[in-house]
Amino acid sequence: MVLEATVLLIDNSEWARNGDYVPNRFQAQIDAVHYLFNLKTSSNPENTVGVISHGGESPQVLVSLTNDLGVLLKGMHELKVGGSSHFETGIQIAQVS
Repeated sequence: MVLEATVLLIDNSEWARNGDYVPNRFQAQIDAVHYLFNLKTSSNPENTVGVISHGGESPQVLVSLTNDLGVLLKGMHELKVGGSSHFETGIQIAQVS
């Protein structure tokens, strides 16, 4: 088994309100984070997943690397949609996390 640490970037900018995914891009991303977390931790219980948002005023680390689903869900629950996208800065933060 390979030990992995995965950092996921979430777009919570105004663009995430678009309804081209049901119900919107933001909710589709949250569902994808939940799915990927379960996939990673089921392949190896010691794998960790972190989440960074790159919308709003600046990127923000929502969840440091963890294998606890409750911590992940709490961090995602507090996320709000708004502002502009700072994708490049989010990637740079993910690289040093």
